Amino acid sequence: MKLPCPLIRDLLPLYHDNVCAPETAAAVEEHLADCAPCQQFYHDMEEKEKLVLTPLPEPPQAASLQKIKRRIRRKYIAVALCVLLLCGGIFTGTMVCLNVIPVDYSVKDLLDVQFTTEGLDGTSIDGSLRLTFTADSPQVGLNYKAMPLDEGQENTEWVLLMSRRSTLGEMLMAKLNLNRSWAEHNKPNLYYLVLDWWFYAANAAPYGIEPPEAERDTFISKVYYFEDYNLLNYLEVEVPPKERKRILEEHAVVIWERDSDPAFSSAAKQKRKA
Repeated sequence: MKLPCPLIRDLLPLYHDNVCAPETAAAVEEHLADCAPCQQFYHDMEEKEKLVLTPLPEPPQAASLQKIKRRIRRKYIAVALCVLLLCGGIFTGTMVCLNVIPVDYSVKDLLDVQFTTEGLDGTSIDGSLRLTFTADSPQVGLNYKAMPLDEGQENTEWVLLMSRRSTLGEMLMAKLNLNRSWAEHNKPNLYYLVLDWWFYAANAAPYGIEPPEAERDTFISKVYYFEDYNLLNYLEVEVPPKERKRILEEHAVVIWERDSDPAFSSAAKQKRKA
Protein backbone atom coordinates (compact mmCIF):
# COMPACT_ATOMS: atom_id res chain seq x y z
CA MET A 1 0.00 0.00 0.00
CA LYS A 2 1.39 3.35 -1.03
CA LEU A 3 1.54 5.91 1.78
CA PRO A 4 0.29 9.47 1.17
CA CYS A 5 2.83 12.29 0.56
CA PRO A 6 1.99 14.30 3.75
CA LEU A 7 2.69 11.24 5.89
CA ILE A 8 5.97 10.54 4.06
CA ARG A 9 7.08 14.14 4.49
CA ASP A 10 6.39 13.88 8.26
CA LEU A 11 8.59 10.78 8.35
CA LEU A 12 11.47 12.24 6.32
CA PRO A 13 13.24 13.86 9.35
CA LEU A 14 13.20 10.49 11.14
CA TYR A 15 14.40 8.78 7.99
CA HIS A 16 17.16 11.33 7.50
CA ASP A 17 18.39 10.92 11.11
CA ASN A 18 18.14 7.11 10.76
CA VAL A 19 15.97 6.77 13.86
CA CYS A 20 12.93 5.09 12.33
CA ALA A 21 12.12 1.36 12.12
CA PRO A 22 13.50 -0.63 9.17
CA GLU A 23 9.95 -1.17 7.84
CA THR A 24 9.27 2.58 7.95
CA ALA A 25 12.58 3.32 6.19
CA ALA A 26 11.69 0.79 3.45
CA ALA A 27 8.27 2.41 2.95
CA VAL A 28 9.84 5.90 2.70
CA GLU A 29 12.42 4.74 0.19
CA GLU A 30 9.74 2.97 -1.90
CA HIS A 31 7.69 6.18 -1.96
CA LEU A 32 10.66 8.43 -2.84
CA ALA A 33 11.57 6.15 -5.77
CA ASP A 34 8.28 6.98 -7.52
CA CYS A 35 7.42 10.48 -6.14
CA ALA A 36 9.36 13.39 -7.66
CA PRO A 37 7.74 16.08 -5.42
CA CYS A 38 8.74 14.21 -2.27
CA GLN A 39 12.21 13.68 -3.69
CA GLN A 40 12.53 17.48 -4.15
CA PHE A 41 11.12 18.07 -0.66
CA TYR A 42 13.75 15.72 0.81
CA HIS A 43 16.50 17.40 -1.20
CA ASP A 44 15.42 20.89 -0.04
CA MET A 45 15.34 19.68 3.55
CA GLU A 46 18.96 18.44 3.35
CA GLU A 47 20.13 21.72 1.80
CA LYS A 48 18.50 23.76 4.58
CA GLU A 49 20.16 21.58 7.22
CA LYS A 50 23.57 22.11 5.60
CA LEU A 51 23.06 25.88 5.73
CA VAL A 52 22.18 25.70 9.41
CA LEU A 53 25.14 23.49 10.34
CA THR A 54 27.75 25.30 8.26
CA PRO A 55 29.30 28.20 10.31
CA LEU A 56 29.35 31.55 8.66
CA PRO A 57 32.82 32.73 7.65
CA GLU A 58 34.31 35.41 9.90
CA PRO A 59 34.62 38.85 8.41
CA PRO A 60 38.22 39.87 7.72
CA GLN A 61 38.10 42.52 10.44
CA ALA A 62 36.90 40.02 13.06
CA ALA A 63 39.77 37.64 12.24
CA SER A 64 42.30 40.48 12.61
CA LEU A 65 40.72 41.48 15.92
CA GLN A 66 41.03 37.92 17.21
CA LYS A 67 44.72 37.87 16.27
CA ILE A 68 45.29 41.13 18.13
CA LYS A 69 43.49 39.79 21.19
CA ARG A 70 45.61 36.63 21.14
CA ARG A 71 48.81 38.69 20.92
CA ILE A 72 47.73 40.91 23.81
CA ARG A 73 46.82 37.83 25.86
CA ARG A 74 50.24 36.26 25.18
CA LYS A 75 51.99 39.50 26.20
CA TYR A 76 50.05 39.65 29.47
CA ILE A 77 50.92 36.03 30.23
CA ALA A 78 54.60 36.64 29.40
CA VAL A 79 54.71 39.75 31.60
CA ALA A 80 53.02 37.90 34.47
CA LEU A 81 55.51 35.02 34.22
CA CYS A 82 58.44 37.46 34.16
CA VAL A 83 57.12 39.26 37.25
CA LEU A 84 56.66 35.95 39.09
CA LEU A 85 60.16 34.79 38.14
CA LEU A 86 61.66 38.14 39.15
CA CYS A 87 59.87 38.16 42.51
CA GLY A 88 60.88 34.55 43.12
CA GLY A 89 64.48 35.33 42.24
CA ILE A 90 64.56 38.39 44.48
CA PHE A 91 63.03 36.45 47.37
CA THR A 92 65.39 33.51 46.93
CA GLY A 93 68.42 35.78 46.58
CA THR A 94 67.41 37.76 49.64
CA MET A 95 66.97 34.63 51.76
CA VAL A 96 70.32 33.25 50.57
CA CYS A 97 72.08 36.52 51.38
CA LEU A 98 70.41 36.76 54.78
CA ASN A 99 71.66 33.30 55.69
CA VAL A 100 75.14 33.60 54.17
CA ILE A 101 76.42 37.07 55.03
CA PRO A 102 77.98 36.85 58.52
CA VAL A 103 77.70 39.56 61.15
CA ASP A 104 80.26 39.93 63.93
CA TYR A 105 79.55 41.78 67.17
CA SER A 106 81.69 44.45 68.76
CA VAL A 107 82.91 44.16 72.33
CA LYS A 108 80.82 47.29 72.94
CA ASP A 109 77.76 45.05 72.85
CA LEU A 110 78.86 43.73 76.26
CA LEU A 111 77.38 45.58 79.22
CA ASP A 112 79.23 43.68 81.92
CA VAL A 113 81.20 40.52 82.61
CA GLN A 114 80.93 39.36 86.20
CA PHE A 115 81.86 36.31 88.20
CA THR A 116 78.82 35.03 90.07
CA THR A 117 78.04 32.19 92.43
CA GLU A 118 74.28 32.47 92.09
CA GLY A 119 71.91 32.32 89.14
CA LEU A 120 68.77 34.36 88.60
CA ASP A 121 66.74 31.61 90.28
CA GLY A 122 69.00 31.57 93.33
CA THR A 123 70.71 28.27 92.52
CA SER A 124 74.47 27.95 92.88
CA ILE A 125 76.55 28.28 89.73
CA ASP A 126 79.94 28.53 91.40
CA GLY A 127 82.77 29.02 88.93
CA SER A 128 80.83 30.75 86.17
CA LEU A 129 80.97 34.06 84.36
CA ARG A 130 77.82 36.04 83.77
CA LEU A 131 77.72 37.97 80.49
CA THR A 132 75.15 40.64 79.79
CA PHE A 133 74.69 42.08 76.30
CA THR A 134 72.94 45.28 75.30
CA ALA A 135 69.20 45.23 74.82
CA ASP A 136 69.62 46.01 71.11
CA SER A 137 71.91 43.03 70.59
CA PRO A 138 69.91 40.15 69.02
CA GLN A 139 69.47 36.86 70.83
CA VAL A 140 72.21 34.89 69.09
CA GLY A 141 74.71 32.41 70.46
CA LEU A 142 78.28 32.63 71.63
CA ASN A 143 81.30 30.79 70.27
CA TYR A 144 83.99 30.04 72.82
CA LYS A 145 86.81 27.60 73.59
CA ALA A 146 89.63 27.11 76.09
CA MET A 147 93.27 27.33 74.94
CA PRO A 148 96.68 27.01 76.67
CA LEU A 149 99.20 29.80 76.08
CA ASP A 150 102.22 27.48 76.26
CA GLU A 151 102.91 24.05 74.91
CA GLY A 152 104.03 20.99 76.85
CA GLN A 153 103.77 22.60 80.29
CA GLU A 154 101.47 21.31 82.99
CA ASN A 155 101.31 24.69 84.70
CA THR A 156 100.59 26.65 81.54
CA GLU A 157 98.13 29.51 81.65
CA TRP A 158 94.70 28.65 80.22
CA VAL A 159 92.53 31.34 78.68
CA LEU A 160 89.02 31.35 77.32
CA LEU A 161 88.45 32.75 73.82
CA MET A 162 85.03 34.10 72.96
CA SER A 163 83.34 35.62 69.93
CA ARG A 164 79.84 36.21 68.66
CA ARG A 165 78.70 35.74 65.08
CA SER A 166 75.41 35.25 63.30
CA THR A 167 73.86 35.75 59.87
CA LEU A 168 71.46 38.49 58.86
CA GLY A 169 68.75 35.82 58.73
CA GLU A 170 69.40 34.79 62.33
CA MET A 171 69.41 38.44 63.40
CA LEU A 172 66.05 38.98 61.69
CA MET A 173 64.59 35.89 63.38
CA ALA A 174 65.94 37.10 66.73
CA LYS A 175 64.47 40.57 66.25
CA LEU A 176 61.10 39.04 65.41
CA ASN A 177 61.43 36.76 68.44
CA LEU A 178 61.29 33.67 66.21
CA ASN A 179 64.56 32.17 67.49
CA ARG A 180 62.82 30.88 70.58
CA SER A 181 65.52 28.48 71.73
CA TRP A 182 67.81 31.41 72.51
CA ALA A 183 65.10 33.86 73.44
CA GLU A 184 63.61 31.57 76.08
CA HIS A 185 66.87 30.57 77.77
CA ASN A 186 68.91 33.78 77.59
CA LYS A 187 66.57 36.67 78.27
CA PRO A 188 67.48 39.46 78.49
CA ASN A 189 70.72 38.69 76.56
CA LEU A 190 72.12 37.00 79.63
CA TYR A 191 74.64 34.13 79.36
CA TYR A 192 76.69 32.03 81.76
CA LEU A 193 80.13 30.68 80.88
CA VAL A 194 81.35 27.72 82.91
CA LEU A 195 84.94 27.92 84.11
CA ASP A 196 85.34 24.31 85.27
CA TRP A 197 87.76 22.08 83.36
CA TRP A 198 85.26 19.28 82.73
CA PHE A 199 83.21 21.58 80.48
CA TYR A 200 86.16 22.17 78.09
CA ALA A 201 88.17 18.97 78.56
CA ALA A 202 86.96 17.25 75.37
CA ASN A 203 87.74 20.18 73.06
CA ALA A 204 90.99 20.99 74.87
CA ALA A 205 92.27 17.39 74.73
CA PRO A 206 94.12 17.85 71.37
CA TYR A 207 96.59 20.16 73.12
CA GLY A 208 97.75 17.24 75.29
CA ILE A 209 97.84 19.40 78.42
CA GLU A 210 95.65 19.30 81.51
CA PRO A 211 95.60 21.69 84.47
CA PRO A 212 96.61 20.38 87.91
CA GLU A 213 93.88 18.54 89.79
CA ALA A 214 93.55 21.26 92.44
CA GLU A 215 93.05 24.02 89.86
CA ARG A 216 90.55 22.41 87.51
CA ASP A 217 87.56 24.28 88.89
CA THR A 218 89.29 27.65 88.33
CA PHE A 219 91.78 26.90 85.55
CA ILE A 220 90.78 29.86 83.33
CA SER A 221 92.87 32.95 84.10
CA LYS A 222 91.50 35.38 81.46
CA VAL A 223 88.69 35.70 78.97
CA TYR A 224 89.43 37.29 75.58
CA TYR A 225 86.78 38.64 73.25
CA PHE A 226 87.31 38.60 69.47
CA GLU A 227 85.31 41.01 67.35
CA ASP A 228 86.47 39.01 64.32
CA TYR A 229 85.19 35.45 64.57
CA ASN A 230 87.61 34.30 61.85
CA LEU A 231 90.54 34.93 64.19
CA LEU A 232 88.91 32.91 66.94
CA ASN A 233 88.35 30.10 64.46
CA TYR A 234 91.93 30.35 63.23
CA LEU A 235 93.47 29.72 66.65
CA GLU A 236 93.75 25.94 66.66
CA VAL A 237 96.28 23.39 67.93
CA GLU A 238 98.48 23.85 64.85
CA VAL A 239 99.12 27.53 65.61
CA PRO A 240 102.41 27.90 67.58
CA PRO A 241 102.24 29.42 71.10
CA LYS A 242 104.10 32.59 70.03
CA GLU A 243 101.62 33.18 67.23
CA ARG A 244 98.71 32.60 69.61
CA LYS A 245 100.06 35.17 72.06
CA ARG A 246 100.70 37.71 69.29
CA ILE A 247 97.15 37.41 67.96
CA LEU A 248 95.72 37.75 71.46
CA GLU A 249 97.78 40.88 72.16
CA GLU A 250 96.96 42.55 68.82
CA HIS A 251 93.41 41.51 68.04
CA ALA A 252 91.62 40.43 71.22
CA VAL A 253 90.19 42.37 74.16
CA VAL A 254 90.51 41.11 77.74
CA ILE A 255 87.01 41.29 79.23
CA TRP A 256 87.73 39.44 82.48
CA GLU A 257 90.77 38.52 84.62
CA ARG A 258 90.63 36.14 87.53
CA ASP A 259 93.32 37.88 89.60
CA SER A 260 91.68 41.30 89.30
CA ASP A 261 88.15 40.14 90.13
CA PRO A 262 87.50 40.56 93.88
CA ALA A 263 84.30 38.56 93.66
CA PHE A 264 86.15 35.60 92.19
CA SER A 265 88.92 35.76 94.78
CA SER A 266 86.38 36.02 97.59
CA ALA A 267 84.35 33.12 96.29
CA ALA A 268 87.49 31.03 95.83
CA LYS A 269 88.54 31.74 99.41
CA GLN A 270 85.12 30.79 100.76
CA LYS A 271 85.22 27.58 98.75
CA ARG A 272 88.68 26.66 100.11
CA LYS A 273 87.51 27.30 103.68
CA ALA A 274 84.47 25.10 103.14
